[in-house]
Amino acid sequence: MPTLLELQTAMQASLVHRDNEAVSAMLAGHITADRLDIYRNTFLFGLTKALRLSFPVTERLVGEEFFEGAAQFFIAEHPPREAWLDRFGGEFPDFLRAFPQAKSIVYLGDVAELEWAVTSALHAADVAQLDVAALGAVRPEDQGRIWFVAHPSVSLLRLAYPVDAVWRAVLASDDEALGKVDIESGPVNLLNLVADTVNKTEAVWLETMTDDGKNLNFTGTALSPNSVADLMTNLRKTGAFKTVEIKETTQDSAIKELQAFKFELICEKAFSSKVQKQS
Repeated sequence: MPTLLELQTAMQASLVHRDNEAVSAMLAGHITADRLDIYRNTFLFGLTKALRLSFPVTERLVGEEFFEGAAQFFIAEHPPREAWLDRFGGEFPDFLRAFPQAKSIVYLGDVAELEWAVTSALHAADVAQLDVAALGAVRPEDQGRIWFVAHPSVSLLRLAYPVDAVWRAVLASDDEALGKVDIESGPVNLLNLVADTVNKTEAVWLETMTDDGKNLNFTGTALSPNSVADLMTNLRKTGAFKTVEIKETTQDSAIKELQAFKFELICEKAFSSKVQKQS
């Protein structure tokens, strides 16, 4: 009688690699190996559906049939390692970059990597945001021992193509916008530029950043109006923005221990995200 591990290994070979030899020898005499097709189809259908949910833009770029075929190759190479389908597919971007049939769509792996970052953010653990009041209460002698940790939903991507523009255009079903995307325009460095600028400006923290295509919109907290003014000056100096305007600034009454200001900035980009459609 086979052990549980032997049976599981044989079932995996059948489901993932369509190798029924070992499991057929373990089945009762009246059960034929082709009945395993029911389980194999369910297995492939469930995992392919999980990939579709995580990579909807990738699927729309290549079409349903191509995506399903690529998914089956991927599943055979990278079967799930845990019973949590929301975390299945992390290797899919690199798989697509090396997938011979996808070589003509040079940016496809980058699109998939952006989508995986979005999926990971959606399913990230909920943790408390930085409490500026608690930070202000830290004793001076302890301040050198503090370090900041990014929220679990935050990830840093280094991509070769402007796939944020592709991603937005496909989600919006905007073929005109997609047709204007210039794939050869290079990597997207704007987020890094903004992060570096904020880091070089004292006593400011960004809370949100949204991109509507024409403008970047920021909200944040600063410890003085001068810090907000310094941030605006530093953003202008980058050359990435035509205009940097303050929409609103108010004193944050929720923070009692120190003076703090909420601010909102609107920054018009000095360049557009135009990209030529890939045929």
